[in-house]
Amino acid sequence: MNTAKVASKVAEDGSAENGAPPTPWILELDGDGGMRVLDAVPGPGERTLWIHLGPDEASDAILAGFTDLPDGVVQALTAMIVRARAHEVESGILINLHGINLNPGSEPEDLVTLRVFVRDEVVLSRSRFGIKSVREVHAALAAGKGPCDTGGLIASLANRLFRRLGALVDEIDDEVDEIEQRMLDPDSDDPETEELFSVRLRCLGLRRHLLPQREAVRSLLKDPPEWLDGRPLALFRESSEVLLHALEDLAESQQHASLVQEAVENRARIGLDRKAYLMSLLASIFLPLTLISGMLGMNVGGIPLGDQPNGFVWITGALGIFGLLFLLLFKRWKWL
Repeated sequence: MNTAKVASKVAEDGSAENGAPPTPWILELDGDGGMRVLDAVPGPGERTLWIHLGPDEASDAILAGFTDLPDGVVQALTAMIVRARAHEVESGILINLHGINLNPGSEPEDLVTLRVFVRDEVVLSRSRFGIKSVREVHAALAAGKGPCDTGGLIASLANRLFRRLGALVDEIDDEVDEIEQRMLDPDSDDPETEELFSVRLRCLGLRRHLLPQREAVRSLLKDPPEWLDGRPLALFRESSEVLLHALEDLAESQQHASLVQEAVENRARIGLDRKAYLMSLLASIFLPLTLISGMLGMNVGGIPLGDQPNGFVWITGALGIFGLLFLLLFKRWKWL
């Protein structure tokens, strides 16, 4: 990278939302879990340099100072939407990782992307939105309990991102379980199928973004770079297992939601069929009675009991007995 010093206008253009340090920041890891805050990009050194950029003008100014960055790296760091990946670019490695969105007014499944380019001992990262995992690594460094080198920094970021993804998947599965419990409760109304359909869409969207991330992690582990070894490599492997389990749980949650939705629809269908069956039985009772009462109501001569004072009572009683006989027959035939 170009080692010419680039002034960083941190205070005015950065955002300290939610207590986060303003971007951009330039940190030099002291190799002991701590850091030293710098005002400008220094020359080459033996210690890891972490430059984190945001969407502000100060970050754009710092990025413009790295005149030797490959065009593909600049595009990846500035693009609105990027796919999760990890591949070598000239003498460095470009890594794009997705994490859940914990910013106010956003849904967690509206994933945010952390773009990272690693070359030599310089880690250049950028995010268009605030990422809590990035802020936590910064806080750990400020407390002297952070990563010590490049591999530790990348592994720490990945570990925090992936663990939050796993927690989100657990919440989705709990949501499906809650819907299922409501469905099994005989005293409650059936849950809306739109709620389950929404869960399935969320699972589908997350899997679409996380499957490429799994492949990116696998490619890094298949041929680890020199800076990813020892404890950082072990932490990165552990993080990859967390991601893998999250994807497996996500697939199970999606299947679980599908099964619950089918059960909800079957339960609603059975209820409708039951009501239609009862209406059919009632119709089979009242249709003959309606026919008889209609014939007795015709304005012609010869109507039975038409000249009797108690004719209405006799006819009503006969129809009632007739209907009762139908009910008894239905009970005997176990139609009711």
